[in-house]
Amino acid sequence: MVNLAIGAYKKEMNKNRISTIHALLSLIIPVIPIFYPALLQFVTKSMAIYAVIFFSFFYFSNQIRPYKPADGITAFRLLIAVFLLLLIPHNYLAPLIIFSIIIFAEVLDGLDGKIARRTGPTKFGAIWDMETDAWFILSLSFITVFYLDYPWWILGFGLIRYFFYFIFYFLKPDSAAFPKKLSFFSKTICVSTVLSLALFWIIPNTPGIYLGFIILSLLLVSFFWEGWVYLEIRFQTKNR
Repeated sequence: MVNLAIGAYKKEMNKNRISTIHALLSLIIPVIPIFYPALLQFVTKSMAIYAVIFFSFFYFSNQIRPYKPADGITAFRLLIAVFLLLLIPHNYLAPLIIFSIIIFAEVLDGLDGKIARRTGPTKFGAIWDMETDAWFILSLSFITVFYLDYPWWILGFGLIRYFFYFIFYFLKPDSAAFPKKLSFFSKTICVSTVLSLALFWIIPNTPGIYLGFIILSLLLVSFFWEGWVYLEIRFQTKNR
């Protein structure tokens, strides 16, 4: 029993290290073109390659078998992000097509949630979906800034989740049940973020910037609210 416990602890520590490295790289790589514009094409391709390597490792290192149908749909959404990163820099896609692809990906996100609830959700499936959502938004915000000439702070759409990872790493309790209001609010903001990133392709930049400011503000509210919940849980646990 002791050996099993030690083995489980080591596996958990390895996962935490990998997650931390992934969060750190996700914060660093997308901002490189801000300081070194000449590296934009290289960074864009690197993000696509990195996504394939990291998420393939993440997917196939899962010890729980078999995979659920929803997991495959989630993986397809990740491939859409890679597809956009590789094609948009070459102007192979018209703005309306890009808008339609992003909307299609968001429909898939809702579909895999419904399928997961019907076939039985898993811990891996929940984490897999969350990580894919985060990278999808990061990829879209990166593309929006560097290929649609939006201001650099739009990158915050994607970076904010990885930034708060390092805060929540110390705050997050072993088990945390979110209030229904927070869960609903967070899901609504996540969907609104993707829809906004799609709209940026078909609306003028000026209203797009105002929309982006509103969405980023709501994202901050969502993450600060989540952090507050973690603090409350920790405070209640200590006083028991």
